[in-house]
Amino acid sequence: MSGIANLLMRAVKKSGPSLSKWIAVGNATNCASLDGINWVGVLPAQAQAVHFSSSGTVLCVGATGSGFRSTDNGSTWSNLNKGLGNGATAAITYSSVGSNAARWFAVTSNGKAALSTNDGVSFTGQTSGLNSGSSSAPFTSIVSNNSNIWVAVSSTGYCSRSSNNATSWAGLPRGLNSGNTSANFNSVAANGATWVAVAASGWAARSIN
Repeated sequence: MSGIANLLMRAVKKSGPSLSKWIAVGNATNCASLDGINWVGVLPAQAQAVHFSSSGTVLCVGATGSGFRSTDNGSTWSNLNKGLGNGATAAITYSSVGSNAARWFAVTSNGKAALSTNDGVSFTGQTSGLNSGSSSAPFTSIVSNNSNIWVAVSSTGYCSRSSNNATSWAGLPRGLNSGNTSANFNSVAANGATWVAVAASGWAARSIN
């Protein structure tokens, strides 16, 4: 592949089928592609996560509290306020971001979180730890099933769920009954009412409600 070889990339996402644009983010650079083969650099470095919404809005978040927003599927970008409502501090690293219609939610590696209700234009800080049982839970992934349910997982087994479109949060059993209460979850995904969370060393958990 052209333009992406030998770079440490952390995440890649694809827009809707009618546009077929790819965005890859990582420590050294962030890249965009129309065919998944040829890539060009976009945005500053140190993004950790990227997400496309159904409306064409794209958000990238990452180290030093940084955030970037695009309303044309990644062709042009604008900076978000440093820290996304949690203070302009280099100590914040946003690790994951997700959306449900115009609501966006971003989580960090030290328990902080931020909510946007205006399609990512502005954010407000949320309760640290999202009532997961640890105010400094190192969140690694957050996902909505596009039906107002959200789940956030962390690398220490602490997890949280919202049933009202990220307005409020309740803790889930630590480890999600995976067999390891301190499971190092690195990803969660949803398909309707079915949820799957996967962790290091083979631990995993599934929910159908």
